[in-house]
Amino acid sequence: MVTSSILDRFWVKPSGVHKMAYLVPKKGACSLESLFPEKAAQDKENLRAFMEDVKKNGTAVQLTKEQISQLSEKFEPNDMTYEDYRAFVDQLCDWGVLRREDAQYVSVGPQMGGLDLIPVDFAEPMGKITPARNYQHFDSCFSSSGGNALVWARYLASFEDFNPDTGSFERGRSSILFGKIRDVLEMMR
Repeated sequence: MVTSSILDRFWVKPSGVHKMAYLVPKKGACSLESLFPEKAAQDKENLRAFMEDVKKNGTAVQLTKEQISQLSEKFEPNDMTYEDYRAFVDQLCDWGVLRREDAQYVSVGPQMGGLDLIPVDFAEPMGKITPARNYQHFDSCFSSSGGNALVWARYLASFEDFNPDTGSFERGRSSILFGKIRDVLEMMR
């Protein structure tokens, strides 16, 4: 029996309940993409529109001193619960830093019976790289942050996605959004 803490984090929830893994083919005759071609086309269009918006408007975060003060009073960048993080992201959506439809890409998805659901998105890349070392063993789930949202967001903002159209790695939607979260958390320090 393997008792690695890394494996425990990926396969066992903090409550001790085992996580269930599902592998779903993204491409091919039996894939979800072939079963839902309209959703696949819409997801790709949404990603294209997001990236066009980034090219046009950039990624800089503009908050007032009062907004930063409000966030600093409510949240501690290095010590957040998941409920704190969800409320933090919700506040950023209210202020227009993030869009509600982008929350799923920063580990805030719909919940059902205490479980976070991760919607299938056909435009999300299959290959990602980062030059950052992962000493804390972070993954894309908030629980891996240990409450340190700032360091976790820094790490996830460092990723580049493989773009099959250009054949290169570039900043993708998730890393751009985590970059905005990182920037706000750093403003709060």
